[in-house]
Amino acid sequence: MITVIGEQQLEMGRSPEILGRSGVLKYPHGIVLHALQTLPAVAWMMSQTKLQHALTLIRIAVSGHALLLAHAVRQTLQGRARFDTDLVSMIWLISGTFCILLPVFASIATSMTLWFSDRAKDRILHS
Repeated sequence: MITVIGEQQLEMGRSPEILGRSGVLKYPHGIVLHALQTLPAVAWMMSQTKLQHALTLIRIAVSGHALLLAHAVRQTLQGRARFDTDLVSMIWLISGTFCILLPVFASIATSMTLWFSDRAKDRILHS
Protein backbone atom coordinates (compact mmCIF):
# COMPACT_ATOMS: atom_id res chain seq x y z
CA MET A 1 0.00 0.00 0.00
CA ILE A 2 2.76 2.45 0.96
CA THR A 3 4.66 1.77 -2.26
CA VAL A 4 1.63 2.11 -4.54
CA ILE A 5 0.46 5.35 -2.94
CA GLY A 6 4.04 6.69 -2.85
CA GLU A 7 4.48 6.01 -6.57
CA GLN A 8 1.18 7.74 -7.32
CA GLN A 9 2.32 10.71 -5.25
CA LEU A 10 5.60 10.87 -7.21
CA GLU A 11 3.73 10.76 -10.54
CA MET A 12 1.74 13.80 -9.41
CA GLY A 13 4.93 15.61 -8.39
CA ARG A 14 4.26 15.27 -4.66
CA SER A 15 6.30 13.86 -1.80
CA PRO A 16 6.12 10.04 -1.75
CA GLU A 17 6.05 9.96 2.07
CA ILE A 18 3.10 12.30 2.61
CA LEU A 19 -0.52 11.70 1.60
CA GLY A 20 -2.72 14.75 1.28
CA ARG A 21 -1.85 17.65 3.54
CA SER A 22 0.01 15.78 6.31
CA GLY A 23 -0.74 12.03 6.22
CA VAL A 24 2.45 10.10 6.97
CA LEU A 25 2.43 6.87 4.96
CA LYS A 26 4.86 5.15 7.34
CA TYR A 27 2.64 5.74 10.38
CA PRO A 28 0.48 2.55 10.05
CA HIS A 29 3.63 0.57 9.25
CA GLY A 30 5.29 1.83 12.43
CA ILE A 31 2.27 0.91 14.56
CA VAL A 32 2.45 -2.70 13.38
CA LEU A 33 6.21 -2.88 13.97
CA HIS A 34 5.79 -1.61 17.52
CA ALA A 35 3.09 -4.22 18.11
CA LEU A 36 5.61 -6.88 17.16
CA GLN A 37 7.94 -5.44 19.79
CA THR A 38 5.48 -4.82 22.62
CA LEU A 39 3.16 -7.83 22.46
CA PRO A 40 5.89 -10.38 23.27
CA ALA A 41 6.95 -8.15 26.17
CA VAL A 42 3.38 -8.04 27.46
CA ALA A 43 3.07 -11.83 27.14
CA TRP A 44 6.35 -12.26 29.02
CA MET A 45 5.18 -9.92 31.80
CA MET A 46 1.96 -11.91 32.12
CA SER A 47 3.91 -15.16 32.40
CA GLN A 48 6.13 -13.71 35.14
CA THR A 49 3.29 -12.42 37.32
CA LYS A 50 1.01 -15.44 36.79
CA LEU A 51 -2.11 -13.29 36.73
CA GLN A 52 -5.38 -15.21 36.67
CA HIS A 53 -6.67 -13.35 33.64
CA ALA A 54 -3.38 -13.08 31.76
CA LEU A 55 -4.77 -14.32 28.45
CA THR A 56 -7.61 -11.80 28.63
CA LEU A 57 -5.11 -9.01 29.32
CA ILE A 58 -3.00 -10.09 26.34
CA ARG A 59 -6.13 -10.01 24.16
CA ILE A 60 -6.86 -6.51 25.45
CA ALA A 61 -3.34 -5.44 24.45
CA VAL A 62 -3.87 -6.93 20.96
CA SER A 63 -7.15 -5.01 20.72
CA GLY A 64 -5.29 -1.87 21.74
CA HIS A 65 -2.85 -2.31 18.89
CA ALA A 66 -5.75 -2.87 16.48
CA LEU A 67 -7.29 0.42 17.65
CA LEU A 68 -3.98 2.23 17.18
CA LEU A 69 -3.65 0.75 13.70
CA ALA A 70 -7.19 1.89 12.85
CA HIS A 71 -6.28 5.37 14.11
CA ALA A 72 -3.07 5.41 12.05
CA VAL A 73 -4.77 4.26 8.85
CA ARG A 74 -7.61 6.76 9.31
CA GLN A 75 -5.22 9.64 9.97
CA THR A 76 -3.04 8.74 7.00
CA LEU A 77 -5.88 8.24 4.51
CA GLN A 78 -7.49 11.51 5.61
CA GLY A 79 -4.18 13.30 5.01
CA ARG A 80 -3.88 14.30 8.66
CA ALA A 81 -0.84 14.41 10.91
CA ARG A 82 -0.65 11.85 13.71
CA PHE A 83 -2.20 14.02 16.41
CA ASP A 84 -4.39 16.23 14.18
CA THR A 85 -7.37 14.10 15.15
CA ASP A 86 -11.10 14.25 14.93
CA LEU A 87 -13.25 12.80 17.73
CA VAL A 88 -13.32 9.24 16.36
CA SER A 89 -9.55 9.08 15.86
CA MET A 90 -8.94 10.59 19.29
CA ILE A 91 -11.17 7.97 20.92
CA TRP A 92 -9.33 5.19 19.05
CA LEU A 93 -5.95 6.66 20.03
CA ILE A 94 -6.78 7.03 23.72
CA SER A 95 -8.61 3.69 23.95
CA GLY A 96 -5.82 1.85 22.15
CA THR A 97 -3.17 3.35 24.39
CA PHE A 98 -5.20 2.45 27.49
CA CYS A 99 -5.67 -1.14 26.29
CA ILE A 100 -1.94 -1.55 25.73
CA LEU A 101 -1.01 -0.07 29.11
CA LEU A 102 -3.67 -1.94 31.14
CA PRO A 103 -1.80 -5.29 31.24
CA VAL A 104 1.44 -3.51 32.09
CA PHE A 105 -0.14 -1.72 35.05
CA ALA A 106 -1.94 -4.91 36.15
CA SER A 107 1.37 -6.76 36.11
CA ILE A 108 3.13 -4.03 38.09
CA ALA A 109 0.30 -3.82 40.63
CA THR A 110 0.28 -7.60 41.10
CA SER A 111 4.05 -7.72 41.52
CA MET A 112 3.99 -4.91 44.07
CA THR A 113 1.15 -6.55 45.99
CA LEU A 114 3.04 -9.85 46.15
CA TRP A 115 6.25 -8.10 47.18
CA PHE A 116 4.54 -6.17 50.01
CA SER A 117 2.71 -9.33 51.11
CA ASP A 118 5.98 -11.26 51.28
CA ARG A 119 7.62 -8.43 53.24
CA ALA A 120 4.73 -8.43 55.74
CA LYS A 121 4.99 -12.21 56.18
CA ASP A 122 8.74 -11.91 56.77
CA ARG A 123 8.18 -9.26 59.44
CA ILE A 124 5.60 -11.41 61.22
CA LEU A 125 7.88 -14.45 61.15
CA HIS A 126 10.90 -12.53 62.43
CA SER A 127 9.17 -10.59 65.19
